[in-house]
Amino acid sequence: MPVNVRFLSYILLTVIALTTIAKVAHIQATKSYQPIDLLSKSAHNGPHTNATRTSSPAKQDEVAQSPFAFVAFLADNWQHREFEDDNEDIYFYSTRVMGYQLMHNPETRSNNSIPFVVLTTKGVSKRKRARLRKDGAVVIVVDDVLVPDWFSIGNPFWLDVMTKLRVFQQTQYEKILLLDADVLPVRRLDGVFQDPATEIVAPLHDKKREDDEIPLPPTYMFAGMTNGGGREHDSETEEKYYASMAKYNELEQVNAGFLLAAPSQGIYDYYTSVLHEEGRFDPAQPEQNLLIEAHRIDGPMPWKSIRYDWVINSPNFQDYEHGVHAVHEKLWRGEHRIEEFGLKDLAALWDKARGAMEGYYRALDDPSPTTQRIQADSG
Repeated sequence: MPVNVRFLSYILLTVIALTTIAKVAHIQATKSYQPIDLLSKSAHNGPHTNATRTSSPAKQDEVAQSPFAFVAFLADNWQHREFEDDNEDIYFYSTRVMGYQLMHNPETRSNNSIPFVVLTTKGVSKRKRARLRKDGAVVIVVDDVLVPDWFSIGNPFWLDVMTKLRVFQQTQYEKILLLDADVLPVRRLDGVFQDPATEIVAPLHDKKREDDEIPLPPTYMFAGMTNGGGREHDSETEEKYYASMAKYNELEQVNAGFLLAAPSQGIYDYYTSVLHEEGRFDPAQPEQNLLIEAHRIDGPMPWKSIRYDWVINSPNFQDYEHGVHAVHEKLWRGEHRIEEFGLKDLAALWDKARGAMEGYYRALDDPSPTTQRIQADSG
């Protein structure tokens, strides 16, 4: 065989071999879940880099690959009121806005197929559950957590709130981020699951009170942000943030609106045992005060603080400008309340997300002929 022909044959065989290796490597990579380290500044604020991903709802087998989950809890409205339009139920509607941000908004959605899970009470209508599933959420209907006779809930709005404890039974996930419906993600949250505060550890048995007979779980993880503080703070840097927060109270208490935890039957049993111990905590703010008691700083399972810019309670617009990833505030309040708290610019972010969500789902629900052709061509 002439030298040039032999050389070209060698090149051709080499190219075929390399192509085969690349295909095998790609298949193996897509089979395994490899969370991206998003703790660097560039990863937090950079554009959505997965060009091949679509915004269509995740398949069930894709959901199972993720050890993490974003989780919301939804109960029936306390008046058990039927709305002509379900979106008039502001907590249902806001849960949908949050879900859109986590699943579909190109600037804030998960890069790692982390599912958005909504736990609902049985009182939430089938129509609402169907809407959430159509949006792309994983919907799990749970049994009520019954409260003991000593437990008095003064505000009927919180009648079903202790059922939120069922979240901690979702052991199909290693770590969950539990978000209240009034949390608005404004940047990608995937990296929060790698925050150092989310390490799963053993309880501190030497910190348990002598009169406390409730068994501790073998391990736990519980992290979040402080319950204290106010709107007058500086979030430009972590040092400035905590210095400006020093004037406020309750800084040692965790806020229940943005929580990271490791679900286990042991931790659920611990919480329900605390619930049934009369007088163990003040039920005025039911689940929050229970969790504050269970994870007090001087106790056997102290909560840990995540990095300050993952979420800010009582936010101001400068927090968004400084790079915060989520804000915890009822940005749907009436206009006079928005003006009173100086939230006009932040409320505009919520309105923008709401409008984008409505447009996105309207297109999915009633696609144009062009969209229908594109969907048909894509499979």
